[in-house]
Amino acid sequence: MSDPIDELARAAARVDEAASGAIDVMQITQHLSSIQEPDESIRAIYQALSYYERVGESDEDYFGPQMEYENGSFPPRLNEMPPDVVDVWERVSLRVTEPLVSARLHDLCFIKRSGNVGDHARLAITAYLNLAHRYPSEEPEHPRRLRVAIATVKYVSRALDLARSTRQDLLATEALDVGLELVKIALSDDEAGPGLIFGLLRVLARDRDCPTEVDTLLVQERQKFSGDYEGTMSTINVQLERHGLDENTRAALRREQTQAMLDASNGASPLHAISYLRDAAEHAKRFGNEDLYVEAVRRMQASRGSDLGLAPVTTPLPSSDADVERWKSHIAEVGDWNVAVSDLVSSAPPSGDLEANRALVEWGATETPLQSMMPRTRLGRDGLPVGMTPGGDPESLLLTVETRRLALLGHYHVELIRAVLERWPDIGRDDSVAFFKTSVHVPASVARKIGDAFKRYREGDFEGIVYVLMPCIERLARELLIRVGEPVYVPPMFDKNGTYVGLGAMMEPLERHGLDPSWIRYFKVYLLSDGLNIRNDGLHGNVDDVREIDAVLVLVAVLYLALANLI
Repeated sequence: MSDPIDELARAAARVDEAASGAIDVMQITQHLSSIQEPDESIRAIYQALSYYERVGESDEDYFGPQMEYENGSFPPRLNEMPPDVVDVWERVSLRVTEPLVSARLHDLCFIKRSGNVGDHARLAITAYLNLAHRYPSEEPEHPRRLRVAIATVKYVSRALDLARSTRQDLLATEALDVGLELVKIALSDDEAGPGLIFGLLRVLARDRDCPTEVDTLLVQERQKFSGDYEGTMSTINVQLERHGLDENTRAALRREQTQAMLDASNGASPLHAISYLRDAAEHAKRFGNEDLYVEAVRRMQASRGSDLGLAPVTTPLPSSDADVERWKSHIAEVGDWNVAVSDLVSSAPPSGDLEANRALVEWGATETPLQSMMPRTRLGRDGLPVGMTPGGDPESLLLTVETRRLALLGHYHVELIRAVLERWPDIGRDDSVAFFKTSVHVPASVARKIGDAFKRYREGDFEGIVYVLMPCIERLARELLIRVGEPVYVPPMFDKNGTYVGLGAMMEPLERHGLDPSWIRYFKVYLLSDGLNIRNDGLHGNVDDVREIDAVLVLVAVLYLALANLI
């Protein structure tokens, strides 16, 4: 029977041999996995080296499993690790000499509170700082030198965290000194990117005993990467995280961040410039730099109508010619135009059926998850941003689906309106007044405007349709709610005049009283600030070219409300 002491000594020697010259623990585990019939000690050490570090987490969560299963993980979570395996870590940690293995085993024993906890923390800190001193690496290959540099930040950070959590202030000071030394080396290293310097400075800046020299080094880093927007912003963020920063300095740094955004817009492509300026305006507003806010908005306004470098995307209509022909056949059998119009607005709106759209969002999140996670910025017709949608949010993804369907199905509705006017080319004001006479919520003035709209359509006056009918949408919505007793008027109070609530505020009571949710979404997507906001653009003079599809989409909205009934 073999001696357990000898077995542990052999295991420590084999692991030290595997770790010699290794860049990281992954290389050690690759070597250990090639051992034929490893003993229990080797298996235990293999598990210890298989955890990955979750930098920034608490001690208890710092090491996490590589893989999660339905009924477990590999390696097992630390709170599920059998005591006999932890005992092997404890005893082997006292025998290994390679810092990669020593740091890992002592750190795990510290977290598991195995043996002398203070000694394990001290020995782990020492090993981590030895590992940090491997930078700058003399490895002949650049990728290996890069891996050493990236790991350096992790080692200094963990050493400092362990020192602080165990109140070993002398070791914390040593960790800070090592970090300072390595930052100075990195600043003169042509290969050192902003990630290494930024990462080390961030660790130092956050500490309660942040060395005053860090301020000078942060300025040097900004100078080193002065042409790098991301590097500049990251460095300022580190400056803002500096322990004990006074409010005046913080305010000045916030201002510098906004100015960096403004500077980045200079020379950028129009689309990227708009993005930088939008961020600058938001940032300046948030932190009270009104002059920079005005400057950002002024530049954005000056860029209106510029070529943003966007290319039109043409997508085939989902409705075939056969669909249009079926519609034409249907209206050929209908005896009156008002029946055809009623049929037109009794189906799904141009933005599509709400439930079908939600199903498409769910499908996209499953089939194209990366695309679904991308944030989007919506631009108005003047080229300025009108809305931002975060990635992954179901409501934002729904809006994206609906606006795309609007572009497609809107053209289909153009065909349907054309078909109606081919069959009944003389629809006019009197016909409309007579038809809507039974709809008690439709004022005669609105009915006349609808009739005029058909006449304007035949004459190609799409602009007249949009600007005459647009106010009728709000009027009809208001009249519908008045009929069911919903308050839509806000009486005057003190220094405020009486007024009617806006169209957006009427959506909820309209839906509550039975308006189709799909059509509610259509109003929000096409007319209101939730989506394209064509109503705002149109009534504020931002639409230079009113298209046929705009006239149809506004006409369809009016017809739907004119024929609606609430409960």
